[in-house]
Amino acid sequence: DQLDSISKQICKKLKESSSYLIPELSEKFDSLAEKSYSADDLLATYKKEFVKNIQEADTSKILEWLSSPLGKKISKIELDSISPQTFLSFENERNYFSKLSKKRKEIITKLMKVAGTDEVMLRLANEPFKKMMEAQQKNMPDNFKIKQDKLERLIKKIQADNYEEYKKLFPDSFAFVYAELNNDELAQMISFFDSHDGKKLIFASYSALIEALNSASEKTGIAISETLLYAKKNKLDIKQNNLNNEIPTND
Repeated sequence: DQLDSISKQICKKLKESSSYLIPELSEKFDSLAEKSYSADDLLATYKKEFVKNIQEADTSKILEWLSSPLGKKISKIELDSISPQTFLSFENERNYFSKLSKKRKEIITKLMKVAGTDEVMLRLANEPFKKMMEAQQKNMPDNFKIKQDKLERLIKKIQADNYEEYKKLFPDSFAFVYAELNNDELAQMISFFDSHDGKKLIFASYSALIEALNSASEKTGIAISETLLYAKKNKLDIKQNNLNNEIPTND
């Protein structure tokens, strides 16, 4: 359910990004993007990566935590948090973290630390966009590729911008998502995530999610290249119909 919701939200964003294309190109890209972020494909990659990072010896305590009343409550909260309605509510009012009490801020900050958000932010900022651009360039003819130095500057700029955005987003999202939990419940959550088994679960979960997004991003890069090549083949205006102003072509 969570991956299905993520798939729908990303596809919605991609469709919004292609809304200024002429209908012929927009429909082509939207169809390719939906395939790139297929919920079934995301789940298949997620499962493969998750299993790879979870040892059999860890599962009993992990399952014990997930099946506990608090574990079930947290799972429901996390699932509800990525519904379209909740996401819209979050987007409409940011700055959740700044409104917390000093004690609550300390607890949320500790939760973020044990949840490995520093590494998650870096990987989310760096990997998917790079995978997308590399796949796009690989599938373009040499005379239509972005020059390597220009490509590297572009990737570094977007990665830096992404990281700054995540640094602002994560504290607010943690404060928002876990608002229903009291401080004692958060303390129990922190205690489990800081344990050996909790750390294994955290690492396996976010690594699997990022690898799923990386795989989908590579497919999206191919979708962009196919759409650009289609436009070129049919003599459509590449600059006017570029998929993203931050993804230049070399024409």
